[in-house]
Amino acid sequence: MKRFLSFLVFAVLLGGYAMAYDFSAVCESGQTLYYNITSNVEPYTVEVVKNDEDHPSGDLIIPDLVGYNNIMYSVTNIENYAFEGCENLTSVVIGDSVTSIGSMAFFYCDAINSVTIGSSVTSIGEYAFSGCCGLFSVTLPNSVAEIGYGAFHRVRNIIYNGNATGSPWGALAVNGFVDGDLIYYDETRSILAGCSILANEVEIPSSVIEISSNAFSNCDLLTQITIPNTVSEIGVDAFAGCSGLTEPVYNDKIFAYFPCGYATEYAIPEGIQKIVGHSFVWCSQLTSISIPNSVTNIGSYAFSGCSNLTTISIPSSVTKIEDGVFQNCSNITSVILPNTITEIGENAFLHCSSLASIILPNSLTSIGSSAFEYCRSLTSITIPDSITEIKPNVFYGCRALSSVTFPDSITNIQISAFENCSSLTHLIVPNTVTEIGDNAFRSCSEITTITIGNSVEHIGSRAFGNCSSLTNLNFNATNCTMMGIPYLPSFLDCHNLSILRIGENVTNIPAYAFGGCTEINLIYSDAINPPILNQTAFEEDVLNADVYVPCGTEDDYTTSDVWSNFTNIQTSLYILNVLSSDLNMGEAFVLQLPDCENGEAIIEATANAGYQFVSWNDGNTDNPRTITVVADAEYIAYFTSLTGIEESAVPEIALFPNPATDILNITSTETISEIEIVNMMGQVVKRIEVNSDNAVCDVEDLTSGVYVVRIYSRPFGSAQGAALRKFVKE
Repeated sequence: MKRFLSFLVFAVLLGGYAMAYDFSAVCESGQTLYYNITSNVEPYTVEVVKNDEDHPSGDLIIPDLVGYNNIMYSVTNIENYAFEGCENLTSVVIGDSVTSIGSMAFFYCDAINSVTIGSSVTSIGEYAFSGCCGLFSVTLPNSVAEIGYGAFHRVRNIIYNGNATGSPWGALAVNGFVDGDLIYYDETRSILAGCSILANEVEIPSSVIEISSNAFSNCDLLTQITIPNTVSEIGVDAFAGCSGLTEPVYNDKIFAYFPCGYATEYAIPEGIQKIVGHSFVWCSQLTSISIPNSVTNIGSYAFSGCSNLTTISIPSSVTKIEDGVFQNCSNITSVILPNTITEIGENAFLHCSSLASIILPNSLTSIGSSAFEYCRSLTSITIPDSITEIKPNVFYGCRALSSVTFPDSITNIQISAFENCSSLTHLIVPNTVTEIGDNAFRSCSEITTITIGNSVEHIGSRAFGNCSSLTNLNFNATNCTMMGIPYLPSFLDCHNLSILRIGENVTNIPAYAFGGCTEINLIYSDAINPPILNQTAFEEDVLNADVYVPCGTEDDYTTSDVWSNFTNIQTSLYILNVLSSDLNMGEAFVLQLPDCENGEAIIEATANAGYQFVSWNDGNTDNPRTITVVADAEYIAYFTSLTGIEESAVPEIALFPNPATDILNITSTETISEIEIVNMMGQVVKRIEVNSDNAVCDVEDLTSGVYVVRIYSRPFGSAQGAALRKFVKE
């Protein structure tokens, strides 16, 4: 197809050029033909050439001889493009002196219904009769030894017993059997290959079991066709361009063609088992389609371009979504896939720009290239664990995609799989992945944190290029041997990457690994043995970054090849993050960092005016607090509003058991009027009126976590203030 298009473009470029000629003469059939002399000595020869200002029409006879200046010339060649686009030619007889028919010589002369080729022709060029869809049958002499690619594209039948290879050169059939308006592959009449373009009402005989692709293509006069139930196979585009058909075409088992103006809502008849590829292609008026449970196969591109379809429900009888089935269905918002689907083909949902959600069934084993490319409304996707690889461009350009969940079955993320998914914010590459292809996550501009799994061995060029928000990278690839190439490293233009964490089992960091990452200022390496570091792994600007290595390994790193180029290598125990749950309420700090001696650290929370510290995220209420760091740790300080009353003004209160699982008991030396339980977001999740000095609270329905209890006691009343107590729900 690409080759055909390239020739078509070439033809358009030359179409307006009036070629030079040596002389013209009126032929036997009355048209003026134009010639170039190819030999001025015996034997005298000429070729027929194109003249854009004079397009022959009607029935044309190309002569054997033509006279000029008292010399009789033999016509031996029809030049390239000689009659290209002569849309009013109806028949052509080529004389016996002609030996060569040039490329595209009769390209898209679509009114021609008869061609007679002389017995001396040995060569027919590429696309010579391409687009002559009115040609019912052409007989080629055995002298023809060379036939160019697509020479008879869309011609219905060729009669030929010569030795040229490449059959059928674009023709629908070769040496077929002609019976009335129909062409079969042989006398059994079991496979229908083509039809006369002049046919208008056709009843296919019961001997037919198959109708070939394009068999009735562009039969504009066809208004009615009857397909017997003996037909069990109908090829793609069998009725494409049949503008005279106004009713859908199908038999009891196969649906073949839907005229786009027929209806806006349509239910495919019950009993249909197969929807032929391209059946509904570009039917933009169609808003609703109902597919019965009898359907087991929906052909490639069947609904491509149905831009006003909004929802699709695939019956459970279908096991595969073929290539391009819903391509360019730009208004589809949801698709229901049954658990019977095992494969989604290439381009299946390409450019379904309104598709916001789809659940991939666990039965799925393969997703084809570009299957969801440019699904710009898709927000999240969960890959089922039956999938082992993400193929090229599957989610390319899904700009709203903010969440992707990978299963541990994934081993390969291929070229541009998630390129331009600009809403992704974090990424964890599973430990099972061994290869990440070129541009796989390129221009995912909102990703801030990436974790590379430990089995990754190959990361392609610009795999994470232009991830401009990336600040934290956790690199756990044990033995990665390739990370891009010179000038196109894997993390090219990740200018904000500042913190790199190298996993404990990493043994090798290859060339160009972090090329282009000039802002790395903090590197943590958990590897006891310094990983082999290629000389070009880091930019020179990074060599003054702070590098923290495991306790007792500082000398190993400072004396290791390439690592010794770093100027600030020092030991560190673990990463300790101390955060505030709400900076408006207060802040949290590390007062003393852990060291390699004992790992002790001191942390503290400071509340802002009107707030008070409640607890740390693990339930501990000490402040400041001494901790022993034995692994990477994160502590979050939680605060709450004082509501204008100090806790010391409240009577003695006890809470038990604490932590609690289902019942929390509260006692007070004063009468309790009301109790409120507040989560760490400041939301009241339970309120109880008491009017007693003790209360029993049912907390079984609360989620696990830390809560604050506000206890209102008389004589203070709920309007004046509350005692604040913390409890942990297990």
